[in-house]
Amino acid sequence: MNASPARLFIVSSRLPIRIRSTGKGLEVLPSTGELVSAITGFLRRMVASGSPKFTEVGWTGAARCSAAAWTGIRSQLPDSVYSYYPVFPSEKDYESWHQGFANSVLWPLFHYFPSYAEFSSGNYEQYFQVNQEFADTMERYLRPNDTVWIHDYLLLPLAAMLRKKFPDLTIGFFLHIPFPSYEVFRQMPRKWQEEILAGMLGADLVGFQTRDYAAHFLQCVRLVMGVDNYGGTIANNDRLVKTGLFPVSIDFEMFNQARETPELRTLMGNMRSKFEGRKIIFSVDRLDYTKGLIHRIKAYERFIVDNPDFQGKVVFIFVIIPSRDTLTRYAERKRLIDETISTVNGRIGSISWQPFVYIYSHLEFDELITLYRVCDLALITPLRDGMNLIAKEFAASRRDGKGVLVLSELAGASRELETALITNPNDIEEMAKMIRVGLQMPLEEQSHRILAMQEKVKQHDLTAWGNDFLATLRAANDEQRNFQVRFFDMYSQRRLLEAYRHARRRLILLDYDGTLIPFFNLPSLAEPNDLLLEILGNLAGNKKNSIYIVSGRDSATLEKWLGHLPVNLISEHGACFRFEGRQWKDAAEPAAKWKDYILPLMEFYAKKCPGAFIELKSFSIVWHYRNAKQDRAGQIKMELYADLCERATRADLQVMMGNKIIEVRNKGADKGTAIRNILKDEEQDFILAIGDDHTDEDMFRILAGLETAFTIKVGSEGSFAQYNIHTPQMVVSLLGNLNFLGEKAGRQGG
Repeated sequence: MNASPARLFIVSSRLPIRIRSTGKGLEVLPSTGELVSAITGFLRRMVASGSPKFTEVGWTGAARCSAAAWTGIRSQLPDSVYSYYPVFPSEKDYESWHQGFANSVLWPLFHYFPSYAEFSSGNYEQYFQVNQEFADTMERYLRPNDTVWIHDYLLLPLAAMLRKKFPDLTIGFFLHIPFPSYEVFRQMPRKWQEEILAGMLGADLVGFQTRDYAAHFLQCVRLVMGVDNYGGTIANNDRLVKTGLFPVSIDFEMFNQARETPELRTLMGNMRSKFEGRKIIFSVDRLDYTKGLIHRIKAYERFIVDNPDFQGKVVFIFVIIPSRDTLTRYAERKRLIDETISTVNGRIGSISWQPFVYIYSHLEFDELITLYRVCDLALITPLRDGMNLIAKEFAASRRDGKGVLVLSELAGASRELETALITNPNDIEEMAKMIRVGLQMPLEEQSHRILAMQEKVKQHDLTAWGNDFLATLRAANDEQRNFQVRFFDMYSQRRLLEAYRHARRRLILLDYDGTLIPFFNLPSLAEPNDLLLEILGNLAGNKKNSIYIVSGRDSATLEKWLGHLPVNLISEHGACFRFEGRQWKDAAEPAAKWKDYILPLMEFYAKKCPGAFIELKSFSIVWHYRNAKQDRAGQIKMELYADLCERATRADLQVMMGNKIIEVRNKGADKGTAIRNILKDEEQDFILAIGDDHTDEDMFRILAGLETAFTIKVGSEGSFAQYNIHTPQMVVSLLGNLNFLGEKAGRQGG
């Protein structure tokens, strides 16, 4: 029976329509906001291009809209290409989820306002409970091969919840707001940190607006979860999680090609007539402390005071979109804005001129387009913003090639709109100077800057954003299939043995600890036994074979244990090497040059963790905790790891978590680099690579595309290796079979 076709589910906190309670019952209205506009605009474009229908999941916008009430109003829903699956949290749950945790903890922390965060374990638990309601609602409709695209900070845990129910789902998550640095993120209780990150890691792809936000997320995953990444890809719980940059955009054509209807021409004519002879500055933003509205007011006031020649010749149309003004903090901010604008108008203005035209209201589309196209300067200076689509809308709207954008460097849009006048939103004096520069900018320069911004927005519009994310999600899902546990069965073993038998030139790459020899409590006890030495010696004695031991062990130990064999030795993950019959050569800077910077910290944590000990190597320092009580070591290792990462960043070192070890070494000395060098120098038609931990994943990834390569992971974890094998004893048995084949072929003259 053929599998059902994959479907796309879009999940956000709200549906694109909202239900409002009135005295006459419930009515259906369109939802508003940047997130809704972005998603709806993209889906509208996709349907217009012939894509299949989509399903949207979210809250209805009305706490009193029950499942029964929803059924009753379905006839009022607008004709749409979308299907709607509503979620119905109770009024109490909604408050704890939306206002109580998402907007009282996550919003301020993620926007770098930690003093505004209000920590409540009850609200945190309800936040997870509502996410569970989303998962339970979707469980009734999902099929294993569906694709789910989750949006924003209200649904951080949802991906892991869905993954638990449907392990084979393709799940993408996109964060529309910033992701904070580790120093800010860690202000949450550790349990919250771990559970929120674990929730996000349930996705196949986690998308961010800028490179900074992605880097902060990867840092938090490394320091909180102890999970490193390779080029932005995280290997976690037998799964791969990719991260990527997908700056959200706008429907360029909608703003650039907006028809000048009679109504719009009238609005624009009235605006120009009303402010004839005056320069117009314009800004529009939601009422929110992250938007820097007071700073904007003060910067404009400073500009007027410092430039008296502009008094009476400029006006600032200052629009605030109502948002959360029933909350105390927002109501207080509105009152402060009202008072500040009133004071400035009263102190600087006159009977014939008011510096500010203050509007506290929603704008219709024609009103917004009018202000975008008529103003001389748009002042968009949030204190922190994930992207800021207003800046892109303004640039797209200026068909006349005129107008100046003054943009905050702390808005994600500043990474793309580089020809705007970029300013620091906390620097009142600099913003005031930028206003003057913008108002005096020659038309030729205005045109050059605006057209450059338009080209960037046109190329990376809303459709490109959504298509790029979904294409990357599909590719991540394909890569996920290569990162699995496939045990080395009899059929696979026969394939390998047959390829080995027919090969003319063979390359065999072997890790040591955990691969050829089991782990011991003391590293010095892991000496090779006679059987292993005999098998390695015989394999290396075959002229068709080239054997490399690629280990984390130090050079002296490898030389002592294996130096008498005709094998090539690579020590400390590639920091030093000795090819057969030659001297050892260094490929990295000795640890002695930076030992005193790292060793005291490791010693401090070893004292805190009985059973932990330190191993000094020539090119690295290793903190072992195999002999410590694991419940005690679990917390201490993460503290040490975080402190080491901070120091390593300043010293250009690498911190690596292995099998019950933490190792510090030089950057650039790794197994991946070593393997690339070997492949350059060796010609082969058969490759076998075997290893047991994440340091070997570099080797497996490099060999993944080679038809002649067989890669094996020792253990039951997910890997880029083609196969998994249970124990080092099974590895030795496999090598023994290869040795037998070689001897047999030699006896037969093959």
